[in-house]
Amino acid sequence: DLKYTLVFGVRAGRAAAEYAMKTSLIEPDPIQVKEKRDYLDSILSRPKTSDGNPRSLRQAIQELSMDKFGVLKTEQGLKEGLEQLNDLRKIADEKLYATDPRELRLACEVANMFVCQEMHARAALLRTETRGPHTRLDYPYMDNDLWIKDIRIKNVGGEMKLYTVPTRRGYVKIPPGKIPIKGLRQP
Repeated sequence: DLKYTLVFGVRAGRAAAEYAMKTSLIEPDPIQVKEKRDYLDSILSRPKTSDGNPRSLRQAIQELSMDKFGVLKTEQGLKEGLEQLNDLRKIADEKLYATDPRELRLACEVANMFVCQEMHARAALLRTETRGPHTRLDYPYMDNDLWIKDIRIKNVGGEMKLYTVPTRRGYVKIPPGKIPIKGLRQP
């Protein structure tokens, strides 16, 4: 939902700005810079192919996202979507190309889309309930006994790791139990 994107985008931007103001400048790691430069050079040196076209890959990721990771989700759809995303990523890892700076920017966007979509899908798969804009048709209720927690994602040794932490509680009393969501078919 666009309103959530805007609100959370503003919140994230403010938090990032506050963090940046408190943090000293960090020099980039020369090894990481070389690795990124080599990665970009490899994309620029690949031949043009129909399945490595960054525009086509972006469109395929967007369509997959709407079809499998959209508003109404199920475990089966999320798992199928993750498999299809992985298949697309394998193609991109070998064939994603760029012929000019604009295409290179788009190729980098495509590479980041893979990571973002995987984070979104894996978090949605982990959260076995419906809450706010996260709708699981196979879990048509809020589960306040199991899911008053946030999902965190961390890069550990190049692997995406998901874990949960308790949600900070404010002044609102949260009722216990499973609360059915109106309009969703209950089991």
